[in-house]
Amino acid sequence: EERRKAEKRAEQLQQVTDYQSRQLEKLDAKAMGWGVRRTLFDLLDEAAEKWKWDEAKKAEHRSALELGMEGLDWTGLGLRLLRENFFEGALEALEEFDDQPLVQAKLLQTLAMVLRQAGLVIDAVEPQQRALEILERELGEDDPATRACRIDLATQMMELGRLKESESLLKRCLAVSRHLLGEDDPETLTCLCNMARLFRRQGRVSEAKDLFRQVLQEQTKTLGKEHSDTLNTLSNYVVLLQETGRYQEAEPMAWDIWKATERKFGKEAPDTLTCKNNYAVIIANLGRLEEAIQLERETLAARQKLLGWEHPDTVNSLLNLSQLLYDNGEVEEAEQLTADALEVSVRVQGEEHPVSLALFERQAGFLMDHGRYSEAEQLLRRVLGKQERLFGRNHKDTALTLAQLGYVLWAEKRYEDAETIMRQALSIRRRILDEEDPATFVSLRNLTTVLTDLGKWEEAISLLREEVETKKRVLGGDHPFVQDVQYWLAKTLEVSGRSEEALAIFQELLGFREIERGIGDPTTLEIRHEVARVLRELGRYREGELIMREQLEVQKREFGEKSPEVLHSLNDIGGFLQMQKKYLEAEAFFLKALNGYRSALGDEDPNTLIALGNLARLYHIMGRSAEALPLVMELMERTDKENPAFNSRKELFEKVKAACDGG
Repeated sequence: EERRKAEKRAEQLQQVTDYQSRQLEKLDAKAMGWGVRRTLFDLLDEAAEKWKWDEAKKAEHRSALELGMEGLDWTGLGLRLLRENFFEGALEALEEFDDQPLVQAKLLQTLAMVLRQAGLVIDAVEPQQRALEILERELGEDDPATRACRIDLATQMMELGRLKESESLLKRCLAVSRHLLGEDDPETLTCLCNMARLFRRQGRVSEAKDLFRQVLQEQTKTLGKEHSDTLNTLSNYVVLLQETGRYQEAEPMAWDIWKATERKFGKEAPDTLTCKNNYAVIIANLGRLEEAIQLERETLAARQKLLGWEHPDTVNSLLNLSQLLYDNGEVEEAEQLTADALEVSVRVQGEEHPVSLALFERQAGFLMDHGRYSEAEQLLRRVLGKQERLFGRNHKDTALTLAQLGYVLWAEKRYEDAETIMRQALSIRRRILDEEDPATFVSLRNLTTVLTDLGKWEEAISLLREEVETKKRVLGGDHPFVQDVQYWLAKTLEVSGRSEEALAIFQELLGFREIERGIGDPTTLEIRHEVARVLRELGRYREGELIMREQLEVQKREFGEKSPEVLHSLNDIGGFLQMQKKYLEAEAFFLKALNGYRSALGDEDPNTLIALGNLARLYHIMGRSAEALPLVMELMERTDKENPAFNSRKELFEKVKAACDGG
């Protein structure tokens, strides 16, 4: 009888716990915020009825209220109300359940989950930790509830960038699940997926890749391709491919994940928006910037509406969109979005959150763009101090900041200081990162830039050759990172006067790009232009002309007859023809380029002025100085004395004028 009563009490207690958990789960920041908005309009209607306003006056007040509230973050307001009026007192209130520890643990876990979903990831740590302590004490380390709580806490720590704590928890999770459930159990596979995510964050790319593939193979076999666990692992694997430059391989996978998630959860579900965001980043790296920007704008709008401006996912969208806009030349909007994201991230997640630190670095980049190197240096040193305290010296994020700091010192012409810092960054990255991590190449490129400025050509070239051979051996000659290093090696050889060697590398790269990405891909066009430019330096004008004529036809198809790209190529071909003394043909190309620039970009555009100077110089060479004179006069009128080209243009003007006067 006593046992029956105890079981009955336990059942009733479970019902109470479940009820309270459901009440916590119903807390909805979005619904609360938009509810406040509806209430304001209800109050307006009540006032209209009380004071007997006519329809015109009521409409006027409603319009004024709508205008005053335009653009307000209602979801963010709901979150603020919950945080100030509920969350802050919730932990204290749960102390009432000290004599019912399992009830308390479940409520703490639910509170942590609600906080995470609301974007308050830092606030969620304490209730999750307290819940785990209770469960370990009351149920033991191996109980399913304890294991699930430990996995959640490990994931939280990873999201916060607390990688050492996350790794310790994940190792325990994995050991317990392997012992109790075996290698193929879904829980063990989830632990392995999280471990692979951790490896990726630590820069252990090869280990992460192997582990993701292992988990994917087993999940596909036991759970199916469209199971949420399989899709989650595949999504994380795609992020790894993206970070290691394998965009062509990642693109179809990312599309499939996005559409499968959309079918499963709906177009505006948080998981769907994450997949859409990942796809946008990938296609941006494949040169489809406009398409990527549109997708990212849609994702940002949906996240703002669904989650509010202060949610980490929304901040992440702001960060991604600002980068895409910057890459697309829309710098002013990119800078504003970065400032907005930084303000929110610092307020909600704190200055030391990985996203906040990344945004500080982005802000330092904008300061560098504006030539404010001293401010950029101070900001980067501040970030570096936080990273060294949080992650230690031997961490990929610390090395990245060191590399950026070295770049600032280089821009300030403090070459010896820059060299020291960049050598440190490269040493750290080579010690802790895999060959496939792109960060290693960034450090190497920056260091070789400094070495060339210091006249240490041979060391720079030797470092780059060694890197090419190492990466070819590990990754294969067609890997994007191998090609990145080869490109930089070719540029370094060229500036050191070894143009023949540079040309051979550029031609090899052109062959790869034409096969892999097609003749019209932006990166292929860039390499083809490099080939033509080096041919010009070598005096091989006919070969350069033919390359640029090929480029011209591709650009006409890709961009249209009047595009700036086509006009640039017309100008280049004119230059090759002039060097071959084919003056009449050169004149036709220069004229077409000049007229195109005037029409598309205006008379004051730098490209127009370059074309103007090219045509004037050609006329002068041809002995047609009378035709050149009005062109150089216009050129001088439109060139101010601060322009680097002022002296050479003035010299051309004086030569043309002297020829005319002499005639």
